[in-house]
Amino acid sequence: MSAFLPLVVLLVACGSRGGRDVPLDAIRNGAFEVVLPLAGTLVSQDSLPVIVPDVGGGTRVVRLLPSGTAVEAGDVVAELDRTALEQRIVDAYARLEVLVKRIPIEEAQLDSRLRDLENGVARCELALKRAEMRITDSETIPRVEREAARLDAEEAGLALERARTALEAARLKGAADIDLMRLDVRQTRANKTRYEEQLAASTVTAPAPGVVVLVEDFSGRPVAAGDTVYPGFEIARIARPGALRVEAWVPEADAGRIRVGQTVTVRVEGHPESPAPGTVSHTGDMAVRRSAVVPGKYLGVTVDLGQQAPHMRPGMTVQVDVLVDRSEEALTVPREAVFYEGDRPFVWRRHFGSFDAVPVDLGLASDARVVVTGPLSAGDLVALADPGQEPSLPELPAAGTDP
Repeated sequence: MSAFLPLVVLLVACGSRGGRDVPLDAIRNGAFEVVLPLAGTLVSQDSLPVIVPDVGGGTRVVRLLPSGTAVEAGDVVAELDRTALEQRIVDAYARLEVLVKRIPIEEAQLDSRLRDLENGVARCELALKRAEMRITDSETIPRVEREAARLDAEEAGLALERARTALEAARLKGAADIDLMRLDVRQTRANKTRYEEQLAASTVTAPAPGVVVLVEDFSGRPVAAGDTVYPGFEIARIARPGALRVEAWVPEADAGRIRVGQTVTVRVEGHPESPAPGTVSHTGDMAVRRSAVVPGKYLGVTVDLGQQAPHMRPGMTVQVDVLVDRSEEALTVPREAVFYEGDRPFVWRRHFGSFDAVPVDLGLASDARVVVTGPLSAGDLVALADPGQEPSLPELPAAGTDP
């Protein structure tokens, strides 16, 4: 690329009207690149998730290691609120103590009730035998007395049946009540064991050695102490030593300018002087919102690094400059040097003490400069502000005529 003149040359331009200073810039000639900057993050190609365990529902993060912290396997990465689990364990112990003491009492009371009912059955059996002994067919006994004896025997039989039924019902109900209490004991013990396991799991440890990289939540920020998280939620990743890649985001409107195989330059925030080359290896299949606070939709872009600098670490913020177009030789001017008469673009070219309105065709454009084609030369000075003249552009040829 040929040497360029300074970006902006401030000269005093005495226009035909106003006599005010007009900032100028020189037209450049040379290779021109259109670069699309993307925000991204360095991620490890070998990482393991740190997942919120089952702690009985949503819980609050009490402590969390910051991104970039080196850990060994088993090191504590996060601590979750233990208050609710500790209270559940206390309640389970108390309930167990009550149940364990209550069951023998219920068993003794059941035995007492059953003995009373068994005695009642025995009394009914004796009453039935006495009634049956009075039954006789002897004609010497008046008929009324013989009928009364039979009725007494039938009544005693019915009383015995009721007593036996009451005994069996009491035995079944008592046994069922005690079985339910024993089941309650087993369930409460199982709950206590589960609460204790959840309490132990509330201290979240690293599954392997590496570097902690916190995961952004739905609002676009990393999870932090005080946030409420739920079982299965990924709060961090443990980036293991090895190769890195870049995960970046491209706005939906610019997604068509990104394609697999494009050359990129990766600059780590804080180390802009040491760019690393890379190549786009994958583009997302669906546009999504990055967070609830970032407007617009984005597509994910994965970049493979051609060279990994020593200062690069997982979780670092990077800028990915994607080369989307290039012209080997072109005349370019700053965007603010292009003016319009209707829909016709032109530039104000400095000519001695005034300016000429020169029509141009526009080509490739970056955020700062645009390619122009027209009767211009490298080094010509163009105005970056309206010099206060009326533009005089050549008439366009009429439709259907030769220019």
